[in-house]
Amino acid sequence: MDALLAVGIIIAATIAGLAVTTLSLAHRAERRSPRLGATIVVDGGTLHFTDAGSGPPVVFLHGAKGSVYDA
Repeated sequence: MDALLAVGIIIAATIAGLAVTTLSLAHRAERRSPRLGATIVVDGGTLHFTDAGSGPPVVFLHGAKGSVYDA
């Protein structure tokens, strides 16, 4: 029983450590690449957009890997 408790504590500590590391890396990435544009709320969801150029509007949808910096 003591070994099972030790394994549980190790797993919990590992998960906590990984969560702290993830939050730290995300915060650093947000500092290095601040958001451009603005956000609006549509049907309860927040949308990020960039308004640039002239002419008729063009909408680009992208997944998690896309970025305005890639253009």
